[in-house]
Amino acid sequence: MGRNVYELADTLKGLYQETFKGQECEPYRMSWVDLRMLAGVKKVTNALIAEINEALTDEDYTLTPFNDYIVFSKEVDWHSVRKLPGRFLENCLPDAPGDDSADDDIEVGDDDDDTDDFPE
Repeated sequence: MGRNVYELADTLKGLYQETFKGQECEPYRMSWVDLRMLAGVKKVTNALIAEINEALTDEDYTLTPFNDYIVFSKEVDWHSVRKLPGRFLENCLPDAPGDDSADDDIEVGDDDDDTDDFPE
């Protein structure tokens, strides 16, 4: 890799501090190719995203991968996002314990593939 994860994390944090349209310290999105070039790798993997997020966690930054791009943000950027009310959550909870019919529908996979279908 061209950069170690901590150097890459510092670069991403520096970009967060740059002025975009007159606003400082805002979340931004970038393409998978942008992150690949910044990291100096041939492919962005789940493992790389996890390592970058681990390096960013101490200062409350995060990378959030989506299909077409990646969002870089800080925890405070999400404070104004509405919180899920408990009454909505309660309506979506599985049936009461002891009802085995709900357990039959849940399938848990234990795949830990670092080469998920992230775009290259």
